[in-house]
Amino acid sequence: MAQAANAGRVGAADLLRAHGGRTRAASSGLSDARGGRAHRSQAAQTTPLPAHPVRRDPVCRWQVRAEEGYGYPLDRALQIASADPCSLWVRATASWLAQAHPYRQAAKLLSKMIGCRIDHRRLRGWAQSSGRAVREHFEQLRSALLDAGEARAFEGEAPKIVSTSADGTFIHSRDGPIEVKLGLWWTGALPASPGARHVRYLLQGKGCYATTQGADAFGQTFYALAAEWAGIAKATEVFFISDGAGWLADLAAEWIAPTAVQLDQFHGKLRISEVARDPERAARWWAWVAEANLDALGRSINQLIRTGGIDPKDGHNLLEYLVRGAGAINAYVRLQEAGHSPQMAPRGSGAMEHNVDLVVARRFKRQGMRSWSRTGADNRMPCECSPRTDLLARLVG
Repeated sequence: MAQAANAGRVGAADLLRAHGGRTRAASSGLSDARGGRAHRSQAAQTTPLPAHPVRRDPVCRWQVRAEEGYGYPLDRALQIASADPCSLWVRATASWLAQAHPYRQAAKLLSKMIGCRIDHRRLRGWAQSSGRAVREHFEQLRSALLDAGEARAFEGEAPKIVSTSADGTFIHSRDGPIEVKLGLWWTGALPASPGARHVRYLLQGKGCYATTQGADAFGQTFYALAAEWAGIAKATEVFFISDGAGWLADLAAEWIAPTAVQLDQFHGKLRISEVARDPERAARWWAWVAEANLDALGRSINQLIRTGGIDPKDGHNLLEYLVRGAGAINAYVRLQEAGHSPQMAPRGSGAMEHNVDLVVARRFKRQGMRSWSRTGADNRMPCECSPRTDLLARLVG
């Protein structure tokens, strides 16, 4: 514990020197203003605080006895809680390592960085508390916007277009499957390799949000974050794309208020092929959907239901799904004709699918990952989203 406590103060050497007057007064053995007595901590004598990575001069902690009991003036100066001795730098680094690696590997890497052994369970606790701090910040933004009507002003020029997408996936938990709702926004796209035969694009101004909460809470928080970081409230165009299934059908109209809603064409084709069970029939059905000829589609589906060619429930669900999303099949065309790139007005949700893999799949859905609690998963998701935003570094580091 003593080693971990001192290791938690790695990187504080420069800040310590900034508070040199106060720390020197405490280390000189003089009484403080309240009559307390300063003396050297035994733990500090055995494990001194490592200093700057280049300047290896050790810095020792000093313990002060005051009216309320013993304490460390350096801890108070660095805002380090005695119950969880960890500096902001170590906490942010632990959260970043926990996002990129499993807990045991992340603990080994952090131990190498600070020169002191850190148990993977302690690192997990730091990652959980960091995620909890981010969640509290999210709730403050949501409450300020929805309850008090006070949105933080977006810093920067109003974007011409903000593209958004949302999806859901399930993870295993102690109580059974839990649905994770994810949202993604971006404001631009640049080619990663302009000279390549098949050009790949990198999304710019990208951010994401994930939670296991309900659809309304997700939509409110998602919009609050997109308003602060992407300026969605000031954008000329707001594009939203999803597969339109379940709660996604109402998300756009209730909380995002886009100017264009696009139904994922590839998901629509997949659902048609699953029900049609015949490539030629599936192609004919999709052609009718693209032409907005829903009467012909309905007659074909109803005829197959009467003859037993398809399952009645599947047929009715497919027809209802396509009728509901008929006006969103070709919404991307208007934006592309207005000059927006296919990356900003796509007809498929490939960016969202990739985001699901990055945020959820590799951390929550691998083999053996079945013991998540709802709270534990919600605390981890902000840290998984942090590489796509700089929020974690601003809040805990």
